[in-house]
Amino acid sequence: MDFDSAVKRYRRLAERYNQGQLTTEQFEQAVDQLAVTDEQGNMWQIGVKSGKWYRFEGQHWVEDT
Repeated sequence: MDFDSAVKRYRRLAERYNQGQLTTEQFEQAVDQLAVTDEQGNMWQIGVKSGKWYRFEGQHWVEDT
């Protein structure tokens, strides 16, 4: 999955969640599936509540763009 596809999917999921079509657990699980690995091998994840991008840095996630 690429960044654009992940963002589009996140927005659709957030819309469904806000409309009550998904439970919190369903939304969180679906967003967790939106991980992206870039060309340098960095793993990225969209924050469930923030919608911001986070990059995995060794042992923790850091907000990044």
